[in-house]
Amino acid sequence: GTKAKSGGAVSAESEEADQRTAVRAALVEARTQHLAHVRAGAEACAILLARADVHGLALARAGAIYRLGRVLAVLHARVDVALSDEAQRKMTALTAAALPPKAGGGKGAAAAAAAVEPPLDAHPASHAYIGVLDTAAMALSNALRDSRLLAAAARAHPLIAVPLTALCKPMPPVPAAELELREALQAAEEAREAAAAKGGGKKEAPAAELPAPGPSAEARARWCAVATTSTIGLARAALDPSLRKTLCKTGVVRTLLSVSLGGEGAAEEHRAAAAAALAVMCRAPEARSAAQGVRGCVALVNALELSLAPEDEETKAAARALRARAEAVRIARMADEEAKAGGGKGKKGAVGGGGGEKAAAAAADGKAAKAGSADKGKADKGKGGGDGRGKAERGGRGDAAGGGGDAQDGAVGEERAGPPLKAVATKSTDTQAAIALAVAALLADSPTRRDLCGPADAGVAGDGSNEAGGAGEAPEGVAQLGALPGDDAAGGVASSAGLTGTDRSTPIMRLSRAFIALPLEGVQPGVPRALIAAVKAAARDLECAQLMCDNGVFMRLVTISRSTSTHPAAALAADAVRTLLLNCPSARYWWERELPATVVTRDGFYDLGRRQVWWSLDALKKAGVAAPPLLPVSPHPPETLIADTRVDQSLRLYVQQVEEAMAAERRRRAEGEEQWLSAEAADLSHVYYLQEFVADTMGGRMSLAEYEAFDCSDDLLRVRQLAKSEVLQVGQIRRGRARHRAFFFKVRARLRG
Repeated sequence: GTKAKSGGAVSAESEEADQRTAVRAALVEARTQHLAHVRAGAEACAILLARADVHGLALARAGAIYRLGRVLAVLHARVDVALSDEAQRKMTALTAAALPPKAGGGKGAAAAAAAVEPPLDAHPASHAYIGVLDTAAMALSNALRDSRLLAAAARAHPLIAVPLTALCKPMPPVPAAELELREALQAAEEAREAAAAKGGGKKEAPAAELPAPGPSAEARARWCAVATTSTIGLARAALDPSLRKTLCKTGVVRTLLSVSLGGEGAAEEHRAAAAAALAVMCRAPEARSAAQGVRGCVALVNALELSLAPEDEETKAAARALRARAEAVRIARMADEEAKAGGGKGKKGAVGGGGGEKAAAAAADGKAAKAGSADKGKADKGKGGGDGRGKAERGGRGDAAGGGGDAQDGAVGEERAGPPLKAVATKSTDTQAAIALAVAALLADSPTRRDLCGPADAGVAGDGSNEAGGAGEAPEGVAQLGALPGDDAAGGVASSAGLTGTDRSTPIMRLSRAFIALPLEGVQPGVPRALIAAVKAAARDLECAQLMCDNGVFMRLVTISRSTSTHPAAALAADAVRTLLLNCPSARYWWERELPATVVTRDGFYDLGRRQVWWSLDALKKAGVAAPPLLPVSPHPPETLIADTRVDQSLRLYVQQVEEAMAAERRRRAEGEEQWLSAEAADLSHVYYLQEFVADTMGGRMSLAEYEAFDCSDDLLRVRQLAKSEVLQVGQIRRGRARHRAFFFKVRARLRG
């Protein structure tokens, strides 16, 4: 009787299970047929909308674009449900496999997965939904290709913007809980094998192979196609101002930045499409502001440098040492300020902690030396700066990024919303060109351009530039970035050995290295065009332009612009040269052999002379008398004239003398009979006075016959010996020819206003 009862119960349970299986099968079959109908409708829409003829316009007016937005939203929700169900079943299977045999576990992942009953409200596999989603996204992308259809889509912008923003993201990574469980299972299996080998007992049969982590490979491949298609559609939608404004409100800028940088394992096609969409999105000020808030431009520049000019281990170690030193000095300063502000206890602590900055700097140097000699594998993983980050947390700034990671990890996070952006190198020329175009679009705002001259790591407010002499306004001319092909024969350019770590770490130097590392020939034309566009956009900033004039970018642009018959970007390079020279009067004077009266110079303006290659001021000072002469028969190289009132005492005295004379002239005119003179006549009288002043200072007035016999070589030799360099302060010169007088007159006119 007991056996009969148990048999009846088993049969009832099996019958109920069969019924549930039949219901699930019928539901899955119905949903599969529905998916087939949706796919057919999406394919028909894609074909008609791609033609953009009368039928396509009629379909758009009938609300097809609105319906496609609804379809994308619903299918995306179904994909999330299907992926969640699959992940839940996989976790249950792994958990069952991890249980000990007495608890009913240890059956192997495959047996455990088969034992897990799927939910009654079953869906088709996730890749089936993703395939239909790809077709619907293609139809919507085709609709956004035509301007007339785009106008019709703008009326349904909320239903288009939200699903496009959601679909342009990569597939989420494998959950951390699943990875931890897999590691535990693997460790347990290894322990059992080791115990069996040690005990010499019977070897157990190997457990069944674990299922692949995360979604299936087919689902991932199809989702990559969906994300790429949706991103292309988003780029087309961003061409419409109203759609672009709506997209900015969905937070898509951060998503596009993350994908463009290679976040979450984005494919190259997806990265290129995301960078192109970002370039279009950044036409809106709101999008540029959102990207500037997370320093997206700096991260994109890091990606370009990683892709085109990767650094060696020596440069990485130098950058780590510099950041560690700057972070230690910053923490010591904060401690000293807190001690001083704490009253009596603070004073005691300040006395006891005297020389904290030096001690911290010395400790940082020691850590940097250890970090530089550490294992390269650890350095590449960015573990060399853990101590610096820990100190930053104890100093009250837990988010400081000064000691953390490698110079090339691309982290640009500050105390902002969301995780820091990280750049990943790419070998795809399409992705490189799209990233460069996105950088050019972001540099339309002056705050973003100013970020290029700041530290590469946003967590470091001061990166040691003051210790290196960077306090205050620097004169025109900084260290050279690198030599150009053929420069040695034409006059030479200083090598990159003179660059400090501070100079190398700034984003503008990273952008310059990426541009200079790009070959002149044998590369897809889109990459140099996009990089030149980015350089031109950065050249609109005064400091960036002066840095690029001196670090090799200027001469590379000149080389490209001169190869009009061979380089496809020659015209664009010539335009970039003109933009660059607008903010660098010294280079403009060398390039154009003249300087208009409307160009305003500043301290540090210098005249290089008629050299064949542009030299930075710092390179000239380092070269000294080794600078190449103007002609082979010249006894001396051409002197460089510089005007800088901060270091030239004679020039400051001249300024004071002229100001006093001008003030006396104004008083005499106001009190005398010349009150009727117009402003132009008064300015002309000032010009005449400056003319006489320059002539008297540089050797006096003379006729052309006297000028031919006029010699100033002895006086220039005196100034050379005084300066111990070929860079001569113009205020020290007492006898000069036309070149010296013209330069001095321009400088005096600028100082006069």
